[in-house]
Amino acid sequence: MTITRNKIVALTVIATLAYILLLNAVQETPFFADPFGGNDWTGEGGGTWLNWLGLILIPVLGLLQAAQLGDRHIDVEPDHNEMTDGQVSDPAWWKALQGNTWLSVAWLPLRFVLGIHWLQAGWHKTQDIGWAKSGTVDGEFVERGSSMKGFLMGAYTPNPETGATKAVFGWYGDFLKFMVDNNWTSWFGPMVAWGETLIGIGLLLGGLVGIAAFFGTLMNMSFMLAGTVSANPWMFALTVFIILGWKVAGHFGLDRWLLPTLGTPWNRGSRPAQNDKVTTGTGSYTARV
Repeated sequence: MTITRNKIVALTVIATLAYILLLNAVQETPFFADPFGGNDWTGEGGGTWLNWLGLILIPVLGLLQAAQLGDRHIDVEPDHNEMTDGQVSDPAWWKALQGNTWLSVAWLPLRFVLGIHWLQAGWHKTQDIGWAKSGTVDGEFVERGSSMKGFLMGAYTPNPETGATKAVFGWYGDFLKFMVDNNWTSWFGPMVAWGETLIGIGLLLGGLVGIAAFFGTLMNMSFMLAGTVSANPWMFALTVFIILGWKVAGHFGLDRWLLPTLGTPWNRGSRPAQNDKVTTGTGSYTARV
């Protein structure tokens, strides 16, 4: 599997189109709305400049990467493991997509779409009285976490007509009731608000993308277990792919420096070099890029 400048350009075009299609599929308002016509942070009332910023960054970053490659032809196909006893090999293209930074532009649509939605979901909660703040509403004092408390009570309280609860499992409903009875919502509400915001920031800036994606799926699953569908199913499904590609998904972002600096549990304390096999007209050699 060889990467060339033209292939990176083609991948960039596909990534840009995928970004537009994803946004139009998951947003209530058209993507090509007025970029400054709505609330940039909550996504209410029209388009948001965050969407347009993503549309600009994907082709720009992809084309910059293509320009960096130049006329070189780089063999990025991972080594096969057929000879390893008990090893089941993945397709070469999937192994390359998960582990080669030359293909990292393909992860930008997922990062930006999910990051924007998490940021929009969390930021307004950090500003809302009843979630992360206490305050007075219509002359009545509202404690922080009250909105979270109402959400949890709605999840475990049985329907008066059917006796069913929104919570998927009885044990989960009991856990939610325990949280309410012990006033955990006073700190759990702000934690959810800021947690959603930080997940969005991490995905957008490409900082510790794998960790941000993991906690994103954890929150998606928690909401779904409480009986709330909303955007959680599609966000959970897309975020799983980010987790699988965590090594390179944040290459266009802070992980470009964070991951080599922090190291990994199996390669701690070292800064891995990116060595690529470059094919020329007379043969091939290994290049450091």
